[in-house]
Amino acid sequence: MRARFTVLLALTCLAALAQQQDYPGKLDKALGPTAKMDVYVEWALSLEPDWDSAIVIAGEARQYTHRQNATTSELDAMALLYDFHYRKNDAAQADRIFNEALQLATDKRLPGSVLDLYYFAAGVHSRKKDFEKARAWYRKGYALARQLQRKDYQFQYFNDMGSLYSEAGDHLQAEHYYSDAVHYAKGQKDTFRTHVGLNNLAMVYKDRNDYKNATTYYLESLRLKELQHDEAHMIPTLGNLVHLYLTWNKPDLAGRYAGRAIALGRKLKSKPDLLIAIAVYCDYLEEIGHYGEIKPLALEGIVLSKQIKTVEGTTMYTGALRKSLGDAAFFGDRDHLTAGKYYVAALSDWEKEGYTRGQAIAYKALAQLSLAEKLPEPALRYLDSSKAINNRLQELELAGWIEKTYVDAYRQKGDAASALKHFRRYHALNDSLYRQEIHRQIAELETRYESSRKEQTIARMTQERLLGAQELKRSRQRQLLALSVAAIIALLLFISIRANIRVRRQRQLVALQNAELQELNQVKTRLFSIISHDLRSLVAPLQQAGKLMQYQMQKERYDKVTDTAFALQENATRLSYLLDNLLYWSTTQLKGYTLQPEPIDPSLELRELLSVFQATAAVKQIRLIEALPAGLTLVTDRGSFLLICRNLIANALKFTPKGGVVTISLHEQDRELLFRVRDTGPGMPARIAPDLDLIASEESAGESSREKGIGLGLALVRQFTKLNQGRIIMTSSPESGTTVNVHFPLHRATITHKE
Repeated sequence: MRARFTVLLALTCLAALAQQQDYPGKLDKALGPTAKMDVYVEWALSLEPDWDSAIVIAGEARQYTHRQNATTSELDAMALLYDFHYRKNDAAQADRIFNEALQLATDKRLPGSVLDLYYFAAGVHSRKKDFEKARAWYRKGYALARQLQRKDYQFQYFNDMGSLYSEAGDHLQAEHYYSDAVHYAKGQKDTFRTHVGLNNLAMVYKDRNDYKNATTYYLESLRLKELQHDEAHMIPTLGNLVHLYLTWNKPDLAGRYAGRAIALGRKLKSKPDLLIAIAVYCDYLEEIGHYGEIKPLALEGIVLSKQIKTVEGTTMYTGALRKSLGDAAFFGDRDHLTAGKYYVAALSDWEKEGYTRGQAIAYKALAQLSLAEKLPEPALRYLDSSKAINNRLQELELAGWIEKTYVDAYRQKGDAASALKHFRRYHALNDSLYRQEIHRQIAELETRYESSRKEQTIARMTQERLLGAQELKRSRQRQLLALSVAAIIALLLFISIRANIRVRRQRQLVALQNAELQELNQVKTRLFSIISHDLRSLVAPLQQAGKLMQYQMQKERYDKVTDTAFALQENATRLSYLLDNLLYWSTTQLKGYTLQPEPIDPSLELRELLSVFQATAAVKQIRLIEALPAGLTLVTDRGSFLLICRNLIANALKFTPKGGVVTISLHEQDRELLFRVRDTGPGMPARIAPDLDLIASEESAGESSREKGIGLGLALVRQFTKLNQGRIIMTSSPESGTTVNVHFPLHRATITHKE
């Protein structure tokens, strides 16, 4: 029986590990560089651990992709070479190939490929437990990912760094990075990566025996997928919860979630999801010892796995099902041959998948099976393999199982000393596990105690808050009543004040309207006074000149008619100017006058204007002196400029006696154009010289000269000078005559003004 069992194990191992495929034939059938590269990768990986042969295949892949000018596939081949040389412990050659790959990706301007190489290098060093180099490559990759705004790689950085620290046993740092991964994924509203981060964070708490927090994160992940109606991704999380509750010694809760997983898997009608659910449910049945129910369910799962060969991780779940079948045969049916067959098949599946923990468990199961067959030597070899794998995993519970099996093996072999040594290790591990469990229970009790205290504090604060709320409500009612009374009083005061203000405003408005009416009456009175006075002063001479001309014609004094005609023409011209002034003045007083600034030549305009006054000056024997330089430009309203100049020149000629002099000049002074009219007339008294309004009143009354004045002209001069942003300065005395200076700004904006 013992020999038969040994031969069966050997044959089963050889059959499981000797499956070869026709990779050269696959290469011939593959179309295109990408498809051929996939075959090369599969071929090279199948040669593990013959790294020399794997390097040869990867080198052929590199040469082929280089000939095809398929840069991305060539970089994949170089990454494989880098990995294989490191597995062969040829670090120098591996680094040389990696630097060549980086240079190629840089030369081809493929920053995404450079990013892939950074993360690939980090993964290689992580597998070799060279955590410092792995962290350095991850940080380089993260910096480049941020520069390229590759959000998927930024999440991968936090997630992979968490895995790195978790594998290194630094659970606090792992928790930190996994928390950052969850926070980042939530910030990006990426539900899938949030789900992944929550599961990883829960696993860290599970490794720390903090089952309560682990359950919290698993349930949060499960709720997230429920809200997304993503039932397919709920099954792995349900499986994690099942294993957590089994570890936590809560089989009832484990059974509830295992049943939910298998029901969900059958509902989805998805073979990969159903396979995972079956594997989870078999783990639960094995833990509670229901071996009779495992066989049909596990066989169903193995049949499913043969139908889904392309899904990653399928082999791992198949190995778990075969391990469950082996346990059912070993512990349930006591069929050691069948158990050994399934254990070896599980080991083969897990070796293909690279599932190291499963390999350690399979070797331990084979060791127990060998001991059941009274074969301590094979059992010790299996235990050595299991222990070597667990030395990398650093799992205390698995290490305790291995040491306990060592004790049984050495007892069976009769080596008491070795059995005692492993027995002490076993107890030391148990003590460590016991201390961890005690610490966990103490932490849980402390958490419960703190939670109870917080609940009591919350209840007391809630009661106090309720009492305070009631008192606050009564206080607010009193305040509301007082505020209502105050509001009513304030409203009454407001209404009274507003009524007073309205009455006051109405009175002010009436007073303002009265003032405007008075001003309009004054304007009307002044207009009629000026018109009546000035019209009389000009119409009467016209009548006299007409009568005189009629008399001279009757007496045939034709030599005198010419002088009379000149006088008649002069009075007609003055009447025309008066009508122009009346038109401008009525426009400004009634509806305002709109300026239309334009560039003009003031010297040219004045020369044309003076030509009109030459006859008048000649009749009165007045000498006109002009100082009008060429090349001057003024931006102003042409009509109002001529109005100002015409009135001032006309006044000067009117009040200058025979034989007198009138000087008209223009020149620039301090960014202004100075228009000056100087006469040698009788001048004005000092009391009225500075005030143009007073001058206009005095002149209109005809008190300053024997000639009748036109006071409206000076009023218009003052008003239009102001409109043109100018200013008037007048100096006069009875001895020296009158000088009027009008200052026009040279550089003002050419905009339209309206008063």
